[in-house]
Amino acid sequence: MKVIHEMDAMSQHGDGALFDLLLLTGASRGVRSGFSDTALLGRHPAMSFPVSGASAALIHALIAYNGAQHVLMDVGSITGTRLNGIRLTAPHPLMNGDIISLGSDVHLVYLHPL
Repeated sequence: MKVIHEMDAMSQHGDGALFDLLLLTGASRGVRSGFSDTALLGRHPAMSFPVSGASAALIHALIAYNGAQHVLMDVGSITGTRLNGIRLTAPHPLMNGDIISLGSDVHLVYLHPL
């Protein structure tokens, strides 16, 4: 599966690169979850960060640590992944406070301790 290969290639385990995601929309608004190296985002209940928005794919986006920083990538969703309002066409580095949008109705904030 393409997603699993991308996760294996991007993840660097063991250095404790921690980050949080804070959900800004939907019935679960305000939910905040912490992660170490990677997070798989989407509607499927087995995702690291499951969401409920109708425009989010079952498997929508991936956040992974590449050894230097966390990057966000869309994993083939039809509705797209946006970072601060700009649709991703390739993996993009994340910065504290970035707004991630999955489709048109799921919005969350990437939080990384400084």
